[in-house]
Amino acid sequence: MKRKWLLALFVGGVFIAALMSLHRMLEQGAELPQEAPAGQGDQDLSRLAQKIDRLERLLSDNNRLVATLRDSLLHPKEDNRGGANVSSAHSPADPLPGCRLADETKGGADEVQCV
Repeated sequence: MKRKWLLALFVGGVFIAALMSLHRMLEQGAELPQEAPAGQGDQDLSRLAQKIDRLERLLSDNNRLVATLRDSLLHPKEDNRGGANVSSAHSPADPLPGCRLADETKGGADEVQCV
């Protein structure tokens, strides 16, 4: 009975000692000053400002590119120079060969059938 009591007391003491040493290590880590070297903060801010300027330029370039692509898709030019292989034999008003519009089908269903 005495051995169990001594073992429990020893384990409890080791546990308390471990907790105290952990607490002490955490306190010492919190006390360390987090000072940056002189001028380091200004250099970091300057570097961040340069990165922000670069990202803003890239964003404006991308916006212009998207606008150009959108305009070219919405308003295609008549002369297709080196772009996609688009056949200009059919005007948008002419139906494609092999397709029947819904008006031409028997039931008048709202669909386009391609054969």
